[in-house]
Amino acid sequence: MNKLYRYIIFFLLIFPPIIFFTDLTRNPYYFQIFLLNVTVLVLWGLYLAAAIKEGRIKWSWSPIEMPLLVFTGFALLTWVIAYVKPQHYLVKEIIEDGKHLPDFGINYLYASIFSEGFKKFIFTLANLLMVYWIPAVLIPVICEKKDRQKYFETILNVFFFVGFIVSFYAVLQYLGIEPVWPKALNPFGGRPVSTFGNPNFMSSYLLVLFPLLLMTYISQISSAKKIIFLGLIELCFCSIVATMTRSTWVGMFTAMIVTSVFLYKNYKREKGKSIYIRERKWIIAAAAVIMLTFLAWPKSSGGSTPISRITEIQNVSKMSYGPMHQRIMIWSCAWGMIKDSPVIGKGWGLFELFYPFYQGKSLFNDLYRVFRTHANNAHNEILEYWSQTGTLGVAFYLWFLVSFFAYGINLYRNTYLESKKLLIIAILSGTAGMFLDNIFGNVSTQFCVPAFLYWWNMGTLTGFDDTRKITEFRVSSFMKGVFAVLIVLFIFLIYTWYNFFMGEINYFSGFKMSKRGDVTQSVPYLEQAHHYWKEVNSEYELANSYARMGMRDKAIWAYYNALSANCGYDEIHFNLATVYAQRGEMDKALNNYTQSLYINPISQEAYFALGNIFLSNVDKDPDRAIALLERAVFFFPDNMDFW
Repeated sequence: MNKLYRYIIFFLLIFPPIIFFTDLTRNPYYFQIFLLNVTVLVLWGLYLAAAIKEGRIKWSWSPIEMPLLVFTGFALLTWVIAYVKPQHYLVKEIIEDGKHLPDFGINYLYASIFSEGFKKFIFTLANLLMVYWIPAVLIPVICEKKDRQKYFETILNVFFFVGFIVSFYAVLQYLGIEPVWPKALNPFGGRPVSTFGNPNFMSSYLLVLFPLLLMTYISQISSAKKIIFLGLIELCFCSIVATMTRSTWVGMFTAMIVTSVFLYKNYKREKGKSIYIRERKWIIAAAAVIMLTFLAWPKSSGGSTPISRITEIQNVSKMSYGPMHQRIMIWSCAWGMIKDSPVIGKGWGLFELFYPFYQGKSLFNDLYRVFRTHANNAHNEILEYWSQTGTLGVAFYLWFLVSFFAYGINLYRNTYLESKKLLIIAILSGTAGMFLDNIFGNVSTQFCVPAFLYWWNMGTLTGFDDTRKITEFRVSSFMKGVFAVLIVLFIFLIYTWYNFFMGEINYFSGFKMSKRGDVTQSVPYLEQAHHYWKEVNSEYELANSYARMGMRDKAIWAYYNALSANCGYDEIHFNLATVYAQRGEMDKALNNYTQSLYINPISQEAYFALGNIFLSNVDKDPDRAIALLERAVFFFPDNMDFW
């Protein structure tokens, strides 16, 4: 196997999950996303460059590639359709104003669709397909068959090393020991984030890893090695419990059920020679350690234990309960998207963009009003795909999953090496667990590092199939041209990720200065962020800085740039309306306050601002003024100014 490929793959497995910066970007894990995507693109770019140079390329297909390609192809098609088809928008005059704005001149709604969908396109290509194909295709075709099993075992040990670091750091954080950050972090109520920046992402990553650890533990011959792996299992499980992520616990339970079913079937078939009978005392030891850890786990700094985290769910019938009711609100909005576009959905990658336009009606319900949010995802794996890609898209995704599990079961039945059979069980269990984790509220399959392991895990199953034929193709002049175009695309995407990353660094520097009151000093950083990439947060912060400095023309231009990145934020329209009002352009101010209230009908400031415009010329449109104030009274009955 080419050493360069080996080093790049090891680099990919080790560094993205564990490297983070505490004061470089807004999210400490942003560098992980940048590093992982760039490494994947470089790896495949080198493989295609070698194919052009040598005039030949090796590839191997599996039965599950067809449904995977159909799903991803259709998902990307829904984004294209969303970009070209007519879209409903309440106050279209705002879009028209943007088209005539100097140095802007575009339809910001469709620019938003492109911006959000383009990020999902990169994720689908690099974080999904290309990651899946590394263990499924690249490793099998560049590694001799006699060395392949050993290399996969080495990769597994690398994952265990990463899991050890992540888990050990998480347990330290849970105990109040913080060796990296300048002070102990507590953004999630005492739940550790480790190197991931979010406990829910870490828990999913370890969930996929846990069955692999368990099956490797069972397959060890040496008692000493079994004890070492039992310690790793305990450490990994401690980290999963410490996150207090209940959806991951459901996923873990699912993974263990799947594992138990396979072991039971093996017992029924082999009886006294079965894996369970042979390894019974070690399996019981692992089960006992897991159960005792869960039941005896100490209370977190947030005041929770595993048992209390489970029993508090009963509050859902008695009171407003955020973890449940906020998700119900998000699910209802996802269902609204499905009803509006049942066949092809709202468009791949566009959930975050369209969500705010569906949330408003839920806020009329007292139960959900306090849980207003800006949802990145649907918090349910089925609704995630259904809302964005429609019934066809979710059917294609389920087709792929069913094909994957059927393929895995068939591979298990036709594999004779026990250690390999155990790893197949682990892969199927981990995949089932992560799927259920994301059914019950997690969104980790949509975020870079946990999604990486999810798709790598499935690709590894395909890579284990030694019956697949590896075909060597001659690379014609035409295909050399195609590969060259793909390499150029990869270089462009690497450059794009560089711009994303540098934009995020400059945005965060400017943001910190702005919050300290150094508005003038923040502008050069925010302008540099705009130069790298138009991202909604950086454009919005730049516009606010311009507005605070009295540079109203520039502020309007920057607010429109923020809208072109993502027009689902009511705050952008509210601040844009305020600047227009300061310039005396009351019609434009009225339009933007109206759009702001449409997105967020519980904004008291917007009712005041729009109400003042109506009352300043009440004879012109008294009915709208009365309707607005009646709505304000509904939401804010204790505010006498509205009466």
